[in-house]
Amino acid sequence: MITRTATVALPERRFPQKAEGEALMRRAALLGLWVAAWMLLTWLCSRTPPLDNAEQLSWVRQLAWGYYKHPPLPTAFLWPWVQLFGVEEWVTYAAAAAVSGGGLLLTWRLVAQLAGVRAADVSMLATLCSVHFSQRLPHFNHDVLLMPCVVAAAACCWAAFERRSRLAWVGVGVALGLGALAKYQVALAGVAVVVWWLHERAWRDPVHRTGLGVATVLALAIVGPNLAWVVSHDFLPLHYAVNNSLAHDVSAHAGRGSVPKWLGDQLTMALGSMLLLAAVHWRAGRGPASLVGGEAAHSMRVRHFLLCWGVLPLATIPLLGLALDARLHANWAFAYLPLTAAAVAVWVEGGRWKWLRWREIWLIFAGVQAILVAVTLRSALDPWPGQSLSSHPRRFASQALADQIGPPARLALGGSLRVIAGPFRLASVLALRLSERPLVLIDGRHDVSPWVPDGLEGRCGVLWVGGAHESPPAGAQPHAFGDGLWWAVQPAHSGAAACDPL
Repeated sequence: MITRTATVALPERRFPQKAEGEALMRRAALLGLWVAAWMLLTWLCSRTPPLDNAEQLSWVRQLAWGYYKHPPLPTAFLWPWVQLFGVEEWVTYAAAAAVSGGGLLLTWRLVAQLAGVRAADVSMLATLCSVHFSQRLPHFNHDVLLMPCVVAAAACCWAAFERRSRLAWVGVGVALGLGALAKYQVALAGVAVVVWWLHERAWRDPVHRTGLGVATVLALAIVGPNLAWVVSHDFLPLHYAVNNSLAHDVSAHAGRGSVPKWLGDQLTMALGSMLLLAAVHWRAGRGPASLVGGEAAHSMRVRHFLLCWGVLPLATIPLLGLALDARLHANWAFAYLPLTAAAVAVWVEGGRWKWLRWREIWLIFAGVQAILVAVTLRSALDPWPGQSLSSHPRRFASQALADQIGPPARLALGGSLRVIAGPFRLASVLALRLSERPLVLIDGRHDVSPWVPDGLEGRCGVLWVGGAHESPPAGAQPHAFGDGLWWAVQPAHSGAAACDPL
């Protein structure tokens, strides 16, 4: 006989579906205002688009089942909008807002169903106090698209066990498969599924035994074409990961020394979130708990579920850093942070939420937002010129530098700029600032730049750019511009066919 944990709906969760929809729409409207305000602020305070956005606008020139760094889903998501509106940086901002906003609303709905509207509201406010979701809101990258996939997988996982639903297990597989097409870090969400499956002793239930298998097969089928691409392209993403995160000379913080820095970065970026959640626990914890019996059991089960999805992945990342002696990146936590905030929020027992004073929470939220705005404005008004793309990408004077090198480069090539080659970050950013929007030939390599047709640089010539650690091709005369940067021209081959205009 199949046994299940008793589930008793909390009083706060008993509202009609129509009322739930109305509540979600109200949160969507408020979230939309917050997103619009932060998008406008960060746009006004930035001289250069986020490097990830510029990179995606280079990749989107050609759809593929994979790219040399990551899977293809973010680029495929961006592609139709670029066809409609062109290669414009604001398109990436809109994509980032839509994906992040949708993921946060999906998280709100899941937490509201699990622990009530108040817990969902608190977890969303706490998430919005993180630097990941305020100052970095315009960033459109693989972590951003992974986040709603992780939340969708969590929602389907809960539904699969609550309803013994085979269809929900299909949803788990689809969400994990799409997440794998966004970023391979979705494996941490797969670990959460398995841990919860073991927690529920699901091996005793044929629905969950077959469900886990179906989800696994579906996920592998969805990501299968990308894995085939990886094999056929000499495991380019694996080589990139080794060089970027596992090589001991990639930075001063490579290896095990990266773990304390990563933890420090996460704490710094989450200070506002921690302040708000601490205030919630202090205020609500002053009242007596009132949950008993089935309600208390349900509340504890929800806590364990969110710990699986919101805390376990973040705890796994530094452990992997220690085990692999790898360099950790601050944005690796992004996809799991909404569920982390929810996991902390629900440790307020359901019966104590009525003791929460919302006026105090909103004052703390407003104070944290004011500090974040002040820090953003202070960075924008910094008197230093900010020529370094690596240390101050937001203040990098990309348009001024493009205006400086564009005219002499066109004169040297005898026409428009069709190809720009060099390090992917510098070349991608300058490509957006040049009027022709030239194709980016990353490091001069066609194997990582399939969107550049073979022979195009021979017909049209190449504008090369680089920094102190790069050298121009043989025979090209470098010209200094900016802080330690150079540009050079590699002319078209003698007798080459005419270069077609863009």
